[in-house]
Amino acid sequence: MERGPIPLKMHAMLEPFMAILIIASPWIFGFSDVDSATTLAVVVGLVMLVGGAITRWRWSLAKVLPLRMHMMTDLALGALLILSPFIFGFSD
Repeated sequence: MERGPIPLKMHAMLEPFMAILIIASPWIFGFSDVDSATTLAVVVGLVMLVGGAITRWRWSLAKVLPLRMHMMTDLALGALLILSPFIFGFSD
């Protein structure tokens, strides 16, 4: 599988921390009063944590999800986070 701008080892190490940051982001950045944005952040963070834990990779807890599917999930979550203010109406 081709490597992107971030090596796979670095991605695997950073992903849990980024997932926790996304989960905590409504309270860190002060948008916890917007229920849809808070819910979205928590769900995306949890999907990242679970996805990283079950990917077929050296340091995963359960080797269930193929690496290609993990990468596609990362792309889909990124697109969702970019488009969500417009889709869910909290773009102001």
